[in-house]
Amino acid sequence: MPEPLLVIAPTALRERDLNVLLAREPFIRLSRDTAGGRLVDRYLRREGIVPQERFEVTSLFAITRLVDRGLGVALIPDWPPPWPEGVRLRRIPVDSPEHARQVGVVYPRASVRAGPVQAFVEAATAVAAGPLSRT
Repeated sequence: MPEPLLVIAPTALRERDLNVLLAREPFIRLSRDTAGGRLVDRYLRREGIVPQERFEVTSLFAITRLVDRGLGVALIPDWPPPWPEGVRLRRIPVDSPEHARQVGVVYPRASVRAGPVQAFVEAATAVAAGPLSRT
């Protein structure tokens, strides 16, 4: 299941070009120690963007709070809700399927637990594909 990248920015910023935002605004980086952070790093390198790094953070929740407080912009995987309560962000999707994070479940199909695991996978897929209410 693909989880595309997303630029999040404070609502006060009006720039629509995500690459301009990433190059000019203070950048809150998802830690390169994470799979999502490495994906972000590959995107930035491919696009030739050298961000003005302010923080490098492991927690997506912390990043959304920092952006909400106006401390910079971030490029993160677009994860399904719940997002932190009360955050107001501009969300700009990255239209680049090759930079989407792939989320999946590995399990033995011959296991006695295969039925419940498959039910979980189907439910998670439905939630991820459904309409999401976000700020």
